[in-house]
Amino acid sequence: MAYINGRSLENNPVITVMLGDSSTYLQSSCLETVSLRCRTGALQVYFDQVELSPEGAVVMVDCKLGSVELYVPNHWRIVNHASCLLGAIEVTNSKVEPGENPPTLLLTGKVSFGALEVFRLRGQEPQDYEETQDISENPYS
Repeated sequence: MAYINGRSLENNPVITVMLGDSSTYLQSSCLETVSLRCRTGALQVYFDQVELSPEGAVVMVDCKLGSVELYVPNHWRIVNHASCLLGAIEVTNSKVEPGENPPTLLLTGKVSFGALEVFRLRGQEPQDYEETQDISENPYS
């Protein structure tokens, strides 16, 4: 496992895209932070193989003239504290019921002349993982 400043890259990944397009599938058993930097490009990050740390996780976005798309399990709570200048930040609604204690993903950072979108993955609730799970549907659609 690789480390930077004493922190594991598996639980604290850093992803940078400049003048290009990238899709990243994260894998972590205790995700703490994700640093995303996108300059004049497109970045898609999939969290379907991730478990957040008990305290939740923070996604730090730095996007200029680009687009960042996050694909997260449907049962996660998303808290948006990211700012936007001449762009858009869109988080689809969740089906989290009041009183539940879902994993929390905090969005921070800044989007300038770009877009940050968070999409919910269908079939990503913990109770959906059964031996007879129907895999005929594409969870990324």
